[in-house]
Amino acid sequence: MMIKVSSNEMAAKFSRLLGLREIQQVLDACHFYDSRRGGGIWVGKHYGESGERFGSPVADNSHGATVRQLLRFYLLLEQGRLVSPEASAKIRDIFASPEIPHDDIKFVKALAGRDVALLRKWGSWEDWLHDTAIITGPGRHYILVALTHHPRGDDYLVALAGAVDDLMTRR
Repeated sequence: MMIKVSSNEMAAKFSRLLGLREIQQVLDACHFYDSRRGGGIWVGKHYGESGERFGSPVADNSHGATVRQLLRFYLLLEQGRLVSPEASAKIRDIFASPEIPHDDIKFVKALAGRDVALLRKWGSWEDWLHDTAIITGPGRHYILVALTHHPRGDDYLVALAGAVDDLMTRR
């Protein structure tokens, strides 16, 4: 639920269970945050809750991500090098979770009716919107990541995913 439908309740449950600083230590050990390059993946607050918080070094954000580090995350996942081969396999299973349907928004909305499978995580906060996915279909296998800060950001993400997939299917 945390991955497939971006459940803040489930994200908070697991961040409390694991600990925010421990989660960030793993992210830092994988070099997913680099303050010299504008940041990266940062988890400094339990989702949807007040209370414990530690801000990112770059802008004191409670949560953050950069396109560069999200692409690295998915590439390492694809290569079986995200933490370890065993962890990568487990994370792929969690992302797949076939019993939970994708929310029909952003990239999923754009790719509806196309012969593709997605491993995907999306999120929104106010008009900060993102979608990320490994997209696989006949003749194509690629990673797509997009972040936007605009009231019409969802529309932009839909248009982007459709246009990229059109390019990927050209012969």
